[in-house]
Amino acid sequence: MITFTVHDVILLGLAIVWVFKGPRWFRYSLHKPLLGFGRGLFLSAPFVVAGWLVLLAVEGESIRINRPQEGKFWLLCLGAALYVALAEELLLRGILQSFLERVFTVRTTLWLQGLTFTLLHIPGHGLAFLQSTFYFLSGVLLTLVLVRWRNIWTAIGIHFAWDVSAFALQGFDFRHAKFAGLLEPQRQWVGSLTFTLLILIALIILIAAKETQIALTAGRTYDQGKQLAEVKNGPS
Repeated sequence: MITFTVHDVILLGLAIVWVFKGPRWFRYSLHKPLLGFGRGLFLSAPFVVAGWLVLLAVEGESIRINRPQEGKFWLLCLGAALYVALAEELLLRGILQSFLERVFTVRTTLWLQGLTFTLLHIPGHGLAFLQSTFYFLSGVLLTLVLVRWRNIWTAIGIHFAWDVSAFALQGFDFRHAKFAGLLEPQRQWVGSLTFTLLILIALIILIAAKETQIALTAGRTYDQGKQLAEVKNGPS
């Protein structure tokens, strides 16, 4: 019996849209995937490392360290993280963001994307306050990254890095196979709080950047913000 996950359905829908509508549905660049993806990994690395160090320091000796159950642990961890990042980013930061910006200001789309990202994860994680806050801030951050660099691969790279960290830490399910995480903290809320605060710090840093402020200028759509940026700084 063949079973389908939510992400299977998302990717299938994206494939259908691509066949019939083509890349014009994506207002943001799909070019330079290696550069964009690498930038995402580079930007997220300090926060991922900081999260693990804080968690190890706070939990101390109470944390239990596991060894991967099978040699394919890391292969499946990387594959699952990439699969989820591609599906969610192409849907939310690709098609949905392109649609939202035809109707709302860029600033408004940040809030809508945060809400959408939270709702997408309710079936698997519930409505716990810290988890919901984390997903809301993550949705806002990933959309802001897209607006700032105008390359969806950067958002995919960041999403991938965060998911690899989360899957390795907490474990993950893949095709009905369950894999335990490398660490088992006694207080689960410590990890949730740590990474939520790190997302908030990253969001504040990004918002404060001059280039981000230009992208978020008072234009109704991203295109107007881009035109202003090109006037000030020259074509990107």
